[in-house]
Order: sequence, then structure tokens, then C-alpha cells
Amino acid sequence: MLPDLEMPYPLIEMQSGGEHVRFLCTEIIPEFRTPDAEQPADFHCKFGIVYEGGGLSACFRCDITAGNVYAFYQALEKAYAALDPAVTAELANYGTPDRTRLCVRFDKRGGCVLEGYVMSRESGYQSGVRFCLHTDQSPVTGSLHHMRHFFRTLAAAQGHPVFD
Repeated sequence: MLPDLEMPYPLIEMQSGGEHVRFLCTEIIPEFRTPDAEQPADFHCKFGIVYEGGGLSACFRCDITAGNVYAFYQALEKAYAALDPAVTAELANYGTPDRTRLCVRFDKRGGCVLEGYVMSRESGYQSGVRFCLHTDQSPVTGSLHHMRHFFRTLAAAQGHPVFD
């Protein structure tokens, strides 16, 4: 849809200790306000998490909005600037049940911790994957670059920087 954003578009990618977690935008859908509109007014985005580790490889859909992801991006920028263990960036699904959570924080030595879980729809959200990866800061700089590009491209296509 948007030429600068080939799907699936990676927003976060971290790996450590045999685990690999990727948070992706999987689809961008144009929304038109009127049937005769030639340009979309906004875009609806779909997201997913791919987890690989411990002999498991799974992809999970996330029920979150571009607005949720944008707030997470802003929180991650602040957490990265502060490098304070008390400042975290958290992304969680909207509504119930509690299905998706990603949390990024930095430890006192400047390392990065990505922890969270994704619950499986097939199990009625009773089971899923929990993870906790410890890395250096390098994956965060790449993730911030990808998110910055994603939201700038989306804002330019929408004509405004408001994400629902």
C-alpha cells in the first residue's frame, strides 16, 4: 500500500540466548470517509509478534491500534533517553482478555530488557509464550529508527500525525 513500508514491516527485533522476538506491522488498510473519496483519510494497521525459541516458532496477532504503538514508541524514546530502570515503555492490547504485553526497560549497566507475553487465541487465551530477553542497547536504536520511519511515512500518507 505505502511504497516505503513493505509488509510485514519490522518495528522491533531482538534476540538473545536462543530467543528471537519480532514485533511487526503486518498490514496497512486504507480507510475512506466517503464512498466517492479518492484518497484515504486514515489507515488501519494490523500488528503481530513472531517468537522463536526453545524449539518453538510461532506468529501471534496483536489486538492493538497504531495509536497504542505510537504511544509505545514515544515511551520507548523517553526510556532510551533516560536510561533509568524506573522508566519503562509498555505496549499492551486493548480490551480484555489480557493477550499481549511488551515491556522494554534498561538496567543500571545500560543493558536492555525486553519482556512480555503473547497468549494464543486457539487456547482461549489460557496459554501462550512468555519471554525475557537481555541485550545491549543496539537493537533499541534500530527499533527506534524503524518506528520513526513507520510513523513519519504513515503521517505523510494520512496528511496528519494522529493515530487511532
